Amino acid sequence: ENNENNENNENNCIPNELNNKDALCSICLEEYSNTNSNIIQLECQHYYHLDCFIQWVIKQKYEIIKRLEQNNHNLKEEDISIYCPECKKKFPKIIKLY
Repeated sequence: ENNENNENNENNCIPNELNNKDALCSICLEEYSNTNSNIIQLECQHYYHLDCFIQWVIKQKYEIIKRLEQNNHNLKEEDISIYCPECKKKFPKIIKLY
């Protein structure tokens, strides 16, 4: 019985640095431990709720479409890139799901 509880905790565990009350998802500003959402880690070492990051990417895509419709001649790569909300790394890869 103890082993089952440990296995469940391991499957649902989040990184230790996200267990403290100061660790907030910078998109929704909620604590990681106060939600049932999965947590992702990007290659730039930033963490987000999976649902928040998906909404962030969708919002960025809509903004890119608007820019393209308004001014498609003078756009730079930065104007049409998906990026990390914190460090602005372009096209960040998800490296881990918790």
